[in-house]
Amino acid sequence: MSRTHRRPGSRRDEQGFVAVVVAVFMSGLFFVLAAISVDVARWYMEVERVQKAADAGALAGVTHMPQDLAAARATASDVSSRNGYPNSGTTSVAVEAGTLPSQLKVAVSSTIPNTFGSMFGIDTIDITRTAVADYNGPAPMGSPCNTFGNEPTSGVGSATPVGSALPAVPYDGCSSKPDFWASIEGPQTTKGQGDRYATRSCGASSHECSSGKNKEYREDGYFWLVRVGEAAVGNPIKLQLYDPGYVATGQLCQDLPKAQILRNDLNPFVNTDGTLRYAAPHTQADTATQLAGLEFCTGDFAPDGGNYTPMTTTFVLRDPIDTKDPNAAPVHQGCVRQYGGLKKVQSNETLDIHSSGSYEPHLAQFFHTWSDFCTFTPTRAGDYYLQVRSNVSIGGTTSDNNGYDPLVYEDNPAASARNGNTSTGAGQNSFGIRAVTAPGLEDDVAVSGYARMPIFANAVSAQSTFNLIRVLPAAAGKSIRFSFFDVGDCTVLTGGSCTGSVQVLVPNDATGSIATKPFRDGCRSFGGASAAAGAAGQLLTSCSASVNYNTNNGKLQTVSIPIPNDYMCNYASFGGCWYKVKVSYPNALVNDITTWDADIAGDPVRLIE
Repeated sequence: MSRTHRRPGSRRDEQGFVAVVVAVFMSGLFFVLAAISVDVARWYMEVERVQKAADAGALAGVTHMPQDLAAARATASDVSSRNGYPNSGTTSVAVEAGTLPSQLKVAVSSTIPNTFGSMFGIDTIDITRTAVADYNGPAPMGSPCNTFGNEPTSGVGSATPVGSALPAVPYDGCSSKPDFWASIEGPQTTKGQGDRYATRSCGASSHECSSGKNKEYREDGYFWLVRVGEAAVGNPIKLQLYDPGYVATGQLCQDLPKAQILRNDLNPFVNTDGTLRYAAPHTQADTATQLAGLEFCTGDFAPDGGNYTPMTTTFVLRDPIDTKDPNAAPVHQGCVRQYGGLKKVQSNETLDIHSSGSYEPHLAQFFHTWSDFCTFTPTRAGDYYLQVRSNVSIGGTTSDNNGYDPLVYEDNPAASARNGNTSTGAGQNSFGIRAVTAPGLEDDVAVSGYARMPIFANAVSAQSTFNLIRVLPAAAGKSIRFSFFDVGDCTVLTGGSCTGSVQVLVPNDATGSIATKPFRDGCRSFGGASAAAGAAGQLLTSCSASVNYNTNNGKLQTVSIPIPNDYMCNYASFGGCWYKVKVSYPNALVNDITTWDADIAGDPVRLIE
């Protein structure tokens, strides 16, 4: 019988072979796992990049919401593309409105090849990430209408622009006589007179003053929004200003000539009602016809009195800008105009063409009547910005003024510079603004204050109600911060006082628990007449804060207004979602310039998903 003999050490060789096989197998497995891990690492890196592109697109595009979804889409897509994800090829960008009108949802998708996954039949992988941003930027103030302030009748002269801006059935709260004007004061006027941001000097008792200087002075003055809806795009809009130049008349126009020395057909701008439009109105004892002249009175005067240089008022229209920074917005060509100031109308001759040819056409062009500022045709929906300031020296081009010093200038390059170029000029100048459109488009254009709103209440009335701030549903659960500076100036009637109230009213179209509990946890007031309450503030009944001359003169008072969590309103209409404010003074005439600020507490632009 034969036997098979093993050589010494053969078992060890066999074990080594097995070890080699195992080693080869394990190394192959590690190789596969390592290969897969390369793909997985790339997936994670791509997820992070896609998410960043979606976040950036949403944050950039949401500032157009809710009024311009098309611009929001374009902006979000452009930003996503600049972050490496264009809406083409292996990447795509989908943009849509969020759940609330102030929200924007952006989804970025990317298809990437697998380096090693293809060995297992997985050639590519699709990665999609979404972001939802919310925008609570500076809200419109004062008006949902295409007028801001009072809208007196036109002069009915051959050279006077005509055409009321208000539609036949305007939005709730729109009126041709809301009992206030837009207003601004000259840089040399003291802050305590009511203008919080355009004045440079102030007394020690005024809010935010140091060494006689206003710490809140703003070089850029104020901005009004001209908000254009989709239906108005491509249609000319004529901006008109009522009495835009400073001409000192006294708060009740008592410094104007008496009606007896005037005539109705004074000049080409006024040929039917000169004795009413240009005359000094009168006293409480006068007839209703005489008092009707107050309709035309903007109440320009020098609050500080004394010897002074009259202020120049500058108007600049700027086009929309994606960043929502009005200072960086481009100037609309042909929409820069300045109006010089006068201490008084020296005599009726300056307005009367019949008096030895001494008629002053620049003055008649804008004094107590509407004048054309500029006409523009919007190419996109959104916000145009009307900048108004009092710190730019008059200059540019002008026309003949019949031998008088020119008062109206155009196209001064300094008008749109970031900083003003003069600290000279005093006075309080009040005016009206309107945007005249083709019939049927009146509700598609609105003129509103922007974040800060100086107004002059000059009413033969103890009470006025006006729109405060437009609050969209995205603000549900947040609070409105509403401040008013230097409230309380009035003329006391028999048995009255300069103690009154400022009450916030909820939007008429709001729904949800606001109908039964308007102010979720109650409103609170800080500073001003509520200063004694300290840091905790004063809890207000019916969101009504007391004000009076002694505690509010030159002071700031702030009201915090909670918004219910289920707040909803008609955001599709410019006239929807407006909180209002009612100012009441029993037995007093209100003649007061005040500065109003309002915003929604919290980050203006934020990611919520």
